Amino acid sequence: MLIKLTKEELLKLGISESDDEPRSHTKKIITIASQKGGVGKSTTALNLGYSLSLLGEKVLIIDCDPRGSTALTCNLKRKNVQGLVQALKGDAETDQLLAHVNGDNLAVAGVGLSEPDDILFFEKEAAEGRLNSLIRHLARDFNYVLIDSPVGVGGIVKAALEASHTFILVINCRATTVKSLPSFFKLTDWVQKVGNPSLVLEGVLITMFDSTNPTEKNILNHFKSQLPGSFFFDILVPYDRNFESANIKSLPIGMLPIGEEAAKPYETLAKELASRGPAGEEEYVDLPADLLEDIAPFGEAQTEVIKKKRTQSDLLGNILAKMCKGRRFSGAVVTDEMGLPLAHYKCSADIDALAAFTSVLGDSLQKAGSILDLPNANFISLVINDDEKLLMCKFEMLENSYYLLTVCPREPFNPDERQIKEMVAQIVAELS
Repeated sequence: MLIKLTKEELLKLGISESDDEPRSHTKKIITIASQKGGVGKSTTALNLGYSLSLLGEKVLIIDCDPRGSTALTCNLKRKNVQGLVQALKGDAETDQLLAHVNGDNLAVAGVGLSEPDDILFFEKEAAEGRLNSLIRHLARDFNYVLIDSPVGVGGIVKAALEASHTFILVINCRATTVKSLPSFFKLTDWVQKVGNPSLVLEGVLITMFDSTNPTEKNILNHFKSQLPGSFFFDILVPYDRNFESANIKSLPIGMLPIGEEAAKPYETLAKELASRGPAGEEEYVDLPADLLEDIAPFGEAQTEVIKKKRTQSDLLGNILAKMCKGRRFSGAVVTDEMGLPLAHYKCSADIDALAAFTSVLGDSLQKAGSILDLPNANFISLVINDDEKLLMCKFEMLENSYYLLTVCPREPFNPDERQIKEMVAQIVAELS
């Protein structure tokens, strides 16, 4: 739960009791978060903040990452050695924390770590609620506050989320991202329950996207098949090596002559955020609940709201249920080319194991095609015990490859390739 600081604790931070909440012109405090490193979280905070400032908004970026990612990106130590740690210790006034970038509309406050034990102090202050109060006090003179949070699900991330109206989850299309998302959404779900019931997801931003990489395209399709489309920002931030040049020069990429094209996604995102208005005036995206309880448990909050959002996975699951009942299959699973499950129906075996197996069988199909000169080889039948067998068919849909794997009894019902292909045709017809 949120901790209410005593009058003495507030005064130590230079905050009066009346100052503990942002002024009305603070439109939104947004945590920029990620479950894994190297996804462009700090780059997003800086470039989104810069793009918002170009729209005339007063923006503050607060670096809450003990690694000082934003501070390093902005070369903040050359401009200001004071940071959040010094303010929390009472060694600096809050107005001494701000370093301005590109005029008065964009300011940055660094974390201010200088000694190893500062990290422990910072984490303690976060746990006891003082970091939360400091963030909300700093927000008073700005329209937008972007918090660059640490990677993962620790206490500092929790404090940032408690201080925020919304959060943006930054991800890239890597296999590790698929596995790491559930734990992050469990944290946000918990924060919403016990500390900040008004917290909502602003959107999921995909960064460093390589449209020429088929694996990344497959993972993107996986995300969008499992979550409602409203969870994602429409804009993708493509991979661009010029971001590294901008970081070396300690500038937003839009300030470089070579960065005009790379800056456009963040300019588009800034306009979208500005059009949404202040927190509380519009309905934002509900946090993921148990929409994927069979595949990836994302938490429990607002279950009924989420269940009303129909995804590709929902539709696919309904199709499998109808087809299995009608043809007496004991179970079925549909996966993408990497073996990630998209939907399933009544499979007695472990779903993740079955899904991974489709990828193995798919490799066998590919090798058979190359060895036997059978480019259209796409069907495998495999006896697994005295009573059951597996039938798998590879099919193309929406410019991607998928697998349908069915589990069925060997006798007396003995489905053949024709029946499996009929199921595939129905899937393609209903989802395409």
